[in-house]
Amino acid sequence: MPIFTKTRRDVAKMEEGIFSYYLTATKKNKKYTWLCTLRCKEGVKCKSRAETTSKTDEETSIDIKIPHTCQEYLQNGNMVNEIEENEENFNREIVINFDEEDEDEYEENEFEENILVEDSLEESFVEDINLLEDYSNLPNNEIQELRLENDLLINENKKLKMELAAERKMNEEHENDKKIVEKKYIDLEKKYKNDIEKFNGEMVKQNDELLKLSKELAEKEANSAENTNLKNRLSQLEKELTGN
Repeated sequence: MPIFTKTRRDVAKMEEGIFSYYLTATKKNKKYTWLCTLRCKEGVKCKSRAETTSKTDEETSIDIKIPHTCQEYLQNGNMVNEIEENEENFNREIVINFDEEDEDEYEENEFEENILVEDSLEESFVEDINLLEDYSNLPNNEIQELRLENDLLINENKKLKMELAAERKMNEEHENDKKIVEKKYIDLEKKYKNDIEKFNGEMVKQNDELLKLSKELAEKEANSAENTNLKNRLSQLEKELTGN
């Protein structure tokens, strides 16, 4: 079974020995369009295109729209690789043997764009739009179909951008609400902190007053006891003087 990928960043290198396809569009009929990731020696992209009813199920039905044109280049001797076909049509597995002197040059020239494409919405869509140039020799109905798929991609990109903008706006509103709540909490904390400090200060002051009053009362009670003793001694002396 071929390798299915969603972006060009995920495509398999040729030395992995299997045809790989990447998803380019989801049509109105709910079918998925796949393109071959391979190129010939001259850097011409394979024009193979197929449709499936699922993008994950290996048992999905496969509709071949355009066969593998890279095999035509192979048959004409324009590739340096020896390819052995084990199966027919879409489910073909290949075995590739590089000539040592050509391997580095081939990887550098033929796969640079496939492997290093930036994984972002805008650049991925630009890459898909540029694919239309490779189908200039196709019948008009095929070109129109590709343009329709391209329009679907552009509309989907716009929709995703709108959803992203809405998500960012909602996040900004959430952050603003969070800042407001945090400010209210800080203000309340400051307010109650001042009230508590004020209350504690008053309690300390009242305790000091209570200690002072207690001390004065103790002094008065001590003086009262001393006065009572003096009165008793004076009364005793008076009795002694009068002979009573």
